[in-house]
Amino acid sequence: MRRTGQSRCGGIHRGEIGASAEFYDYDDKYINGTSQLYIPARIPDEAAEKVRETAVRVYRLLDVPVLPGLTFSSQRKITGSF
Repeated sequence: MRRTGQSRCGGIHRGEIGASAEFYDYDDKYINGTSQLYIPARIPDEAAEKVRETAVRVYRLLDVPVLPGLTFSSQRKITGSF
């Protein structure tokens, strides 16, 4: 039996995919092999913290027993604000 508000968040990791094309698609990931993965993502710590806080808020609002994988994306350069 799940208790509301008693669920716990585990580790949250940030990664960034540097697509070699305009969009990160099947070819970019599996065929061309030219995309790059950056861990941790190349964003300011303040922005990363805001993303983390938002993910935890979503998790708690949904009251799920485990934190699912959440993806945040941006088409613009990320600064300290989010």
